Amino acid sequence: MPKVGEKGEAGKTFKVNGYSLEDCRKTMAEFIILDEHPFKVVEGIEFRKMINRFEPRFTVPSRMTMSRNCFQRYLDEKKLKAWLAKSCARVCLTSDCWTSNQNFS
Repeated sequence: MPKVGEKGEAGKTFKVNGYSLEDCRKTMAEFIILDEHPFKVVEGIEFRKMINRFEPRFTVPSRMTMSRNCFQRYLDEKKLKAWLAKSCARVCLTSDCWTSNQNFS
């Protein structure tokens, strides 16, 4: 197994990132919201073992705390949407379509 600073699979270098409790909680809330997991997923033994393996300093919150975190993310997004509706006169969207040579869509 590669150590920090050594090359791993596909030539990627492992690096140490700073730890942020707020980032961990936001990421867990996004995991639950976007993948439509139940709040109780955070109480699973294997889930907790996995999170502990990734970041031993992080204590996995309870399902009640996660429900509050997810609700706070909803309120933040709602506030952002209201601000954009009030502040922006126009929005520009760009899309990029491509076709694979191997017939993947």
